[in-house]
Amino acid sequence: SGERGGGGCEAVVVVDATWLTPALVRPLSLGADLVVHASTKYLGGHSDLVGGAVIAAKAKAPKWDTKWGDSETAEAQTGSGGGDEEGGAATAAGLALFAKVRQVQCAAGAVQSPLDAWLTLRGMRSLGARMRVHGSNALSVARYLASHPKVKAVHYPGLEDHPGHDTMAKQITRSALSGAPPGSRPVASGPGAGGLAPGGFGGMLSMELVGGRAAAVAVAANLRVFTRATSLGGTESLVEHRRSIEPPDSLTPEGLLRLSIGLEAEADLLWDLEQALGQLDE
Repeated sequence: SGERGGGGCEAVVVVDATWLTPALVRPLSLGADLVVHASTKYLGGHSDLVGGAVIAAKAKAPKWDTKWGDSETAEAQTGSGGGDEEGGAATAAGLALFAKVRQVQCAAGAVQSPLDAWLTLRGMRSLGARMRVHGSNALSVARYLASHPKVKAVHYPGLEDHPGHDTMAKQITRSALSGAPPGSRPVASGPGAGGLAPGGFGGMLSMELVGGRAAAVAVAANLRVFTRATSLGGTESLVEHRRSIEPPDSLTPEGLLRLSIGLEAEADLLWDLEQALGQLDE
């Protein structure tokens, strides 16, 4: 909290934690002002709802006058049930931004349907267990791909040679996986950190193929367990050639495939990748 920019400017830190969820990381305890989630993804976890959330770093946001002439206090619950996490104090600019978000919600009616809200709560009951499997499978897939001669690069922070590995290991707490108060038992960081819980790096990764676009499209077409789709966070594993759906000036490499690793058996996922990559030689 406090001033985070030069020249007296106060920066507002907003973190999109959709890919990791509160089961793995809690940005408010790391000093963020706001956290956003697409609950459509991992929070719901079953690819059957549409929703999102904005969470403030304080339990109470500033008051504002609604168009009905009333004065309200906006409340937001953090992952631990309030704004009392260590380092969870928001800046004034952050609180003001959150007040605007709540005012838009109040005026425009941007709220979930009862069914989608119920489906989100249903999905969150298994969030911790699901994230452990997503991450465990993803780490196995990443290690397999990193050793494959047809793969030029693997982007996954769970790999020890990833430039963000040590930073992410420090930010993820074992307590986030167990439900204990954030910050109570920090994870050992760095290569070979024994305290890091399985699945701690999430279920999203990407790979770049040696053969560029042609190889990437062929692998995506030949996968059988993975489904080609633009989404993530469900029980099923998905593959997507990102460049195909992006504008011509996109910086995404032509040979890149994005993988959302699901809850299937690890052996099935590795078999599928092996047979699809193997067909590049035919």
